[in-house]
Amino acid sequence: MSRPLVTLLVVGAALIAIAAVFILLTRCEAPASTPVPTLAPTLTPTATPTLAPTPTPTATATPTPAPMSTPTMTPTPAPAQGFPVPDKEDLESPELGTALDDLVSSVESGAVTEEEAAKEAPVRRGKSVGVTIHLLSGNVDDVVQFLEDEGVKPRHVGEDYIEAFVPVRSLREVSEMPGVLYVETIVPPQGFQEQPVQGNGPEAHGSAAWNEAGFTGNGIKIGIIDAGFEGISQLLGTELPETVKARCYGTETDDPGGLENCGWGDHGTLVAESIIDIAPEASLYLGAAWSKGDLAEIVDWMISEGVSVINMSLG
Repeated sequence: MSRPLVTLLVVGAALIAIAAVFILLTRCEAPASTPVPTLAPTLTPTATPTLAPTPTPTATATPTPAPMSTPTMTPTPAPAQGFPVPDKEDLESPELGTALDDLVSSVESGAVTEEEAAKEAPVRRGKSVGVTIHLLSGNVDDVVQFLEDEGVKPRHVGEDYIEAFVPVRSLREVSEMPGVLYVETIVPPQGFQEQPVQGNGPEAHGSAAWNEAGFTGNGIKIGIIDAGFEGISQLLGTELPETVKARCYGTETDDPGGLENCGWGDHGTLVAESIIDIAPEASLYLGAAWSKGDLAEIVDWMISEGVSVINMSLG
């Protein structure tokens, strides 16, 4: 082999070796380089400018309009119903109430006589007025004694009341006695609308079938309390039983009477006829009352007579 060729081969091999080394070096990771800190230049601080606060806008108050005043309406007075209510006044004797106090005052002033004053009361007798004296039970005897000393016979005496016809001039003294609560006038019962006396009417009551079945009222005592039994005497033995028992009060006397005291108003007569239409064999007991005391006495009397049914048609 010639010398130039050998030289060329040697140079080529060397070049190949160098290239291989270079490739190996480029594939190996180079070590991380330590970073060199970069020093920032120190800056002289610039003064921050002070900002003036933005003024908060002041809200302009919108004036609140004054409320519109509602016009005061004057109510139209309602039309008066019935009697006007009088102004309250001081009474000389409050226990008498306005009507009786005025009655007594008119007599004491000489404006009217006792008899004229008594005529203004619902129930009267001459110079006296029918009244109920309400009082404490422990003082009843003393008031009864005073009335008797005045020539007054009490009509009824209860546990806490007295009914009597008292002279107008004595009313104030009675009202001021110990234990007297108040004194009121006796108001007579109001009878229902009067009607002509009717004939028997079992058919109208539908009672015929009951009577035929034996329900006739036989042995039953029935009481009737009413304002009056006018015309009843003429019906005894025809449309009514032949005999009836009666306890009726009037205004002329304080003692009860029989049928002769029962003759004002015929509503009680109609009731008696209706009861006999339904129970034709019943016994009748009649009572006419002018006051609550009369009523209590009649009820006690009927019970004592064995009455088991009482009909009362009083207002």
